[in-house]
Amino acid sequence: YIWLLWKNNQGEQMPSLLERTPYYLKEAILNSLFGYHLQNHPVLGRFHLDLLRQMAASFKQRIYCAGDTITFANDLDEKMYFIHDGIVEVINEDSMTTGRVPKQLTDGEMFGLEQGLNPRKGHFYTYRAKKYSVILMLGYRSWCHLLQFFPASQAIAQSLGLLAAKEDSI
Repeated sequence: YIWLLWKNNQGEQMPSLLERTPYYLKEAILNSLFGYHLQNHPVLGRFHLDLLRQMAASFKQRIYCAGDTITFANDLDEKMYFIHDGIVEVINEDSMTTGRVPKQLTDGEMFGLEQGLNPRKGHFYTYRAKKYSVILMLGYRSWCHLLQFFPASQAIAQSLGLLAAKEDSI
């Protein structure tokens, strides 16, 4: 782990530094670094820019080594995943021990849109890092409270059938 940290980041652990910064600065930094993942998304990019900025501040960065599983099929983890750097295999599991890899996702792609907008939906596939990958996770609970202040964005998600009904929300 230490070797990988040094090789890929020269020992910098930016996330721990970000946790200690004032919120407005953290928001500005994360939006500058990762906001384009949201702004360039075909659905999320239609949301209000201020909502996207605040959503970007909720990103959690995780590093996965080759062969690490990011999430399993049917997991209810309430997260969207954005591939910042790396390759992720989409695995269609035939059984508990075998699976096919019909697709690979690369830099700038994402998975888990429905799961990140609706806490009661599980992932359809298992996702595994093919090589060292930097993944940005966006949990539903970290930003869903903001939707009430952006009714137009909420209407977009509801019109596409992506949001959980209020009585279904956890």
